[in-house]
Amino acid sequence: MGKSTPRAPDYQGAAEATGESNREAIRDQTWANRIDQNNPWGSLSYGSERVRDPATGEFVTKWTQNQTLAPEAQAALDSQLGIDRAKSEFAGRLMGRAGGTLLQDTDYDKFQKMADAPQVTRRELGVPRYQGGSNGMKAPSEAQLQAQLLRNTQNG
Repeated sequence: MGKSTPRAPDYQGAAEATGESNREAIRDQTWANRIDQNNPWGSLSYGSERVRDPATGEFVTKWTQNQTLAPEAQAALDSQLGIDRAKSEFAGRLMGRAGGTLLQDTDYDKFQKMADAPQVTRRELGVPRYQGGSNGMKAPSEAQLQAQLLRNTQNG
């Protein structure tokens, strides 16, 4: 008698069983990972509902995550957001004023003519041409410059 050939494995059935097993494992892992949490800053909780997936038409679990802050943390957040909002509103008002000012035509007639403005040179202020060189010259202090400027404007 001849040997008989074994039947071919049911690859489709094995794939379907593996897929269903994987789906159950993922569902169980997802559920296990959605634990409610409480800490000093507040709490985190999850809710779920059965909904129809519009892409597949199957019923699936829709998860909702809810974060609640402790009263002190919520008050601090509200205060910070209030400050940020006030700063933004203030900046918006300033930008409006600045934009209005910048868009106005400048009336140059109200300014002093350049030819009439006093001209002061570095030499008149006593600022040496070369500072810190090997000749030992030092730059004058701010007070010395102001005093020299005052003398020059008084002497005409």
